[in-house]
Amino acid sequence: MKDVKERAVAHWEEVVVPAIKAGKRVVVVGHENNLRALFMHIDQVAPEDMLHVEIPRAAPLRNQFGMSSQKR
Repeated sequence: MKDVKERAVAHWEEVVVPAIKAGKRVVVVGHENNLRALFMHIDQVAPEDMLHVEIPRAAPLRNQFGMSSQKR
């Protein structure tokens, strides 16, 4: 998970964040480990707490940045 988190966060910071700041809409698609790593980074969830977070399969999640976060 440590390696996955390093790669996912690097891509997030280098590619996704600049696109969001440029006002672009971004879709992030990944498998469970990548998504868990991003949740830990973005929402600052501790690894031990991440064990209790359910990420639904094949269901879209929405997170809006710049305003209050909203998830679905």
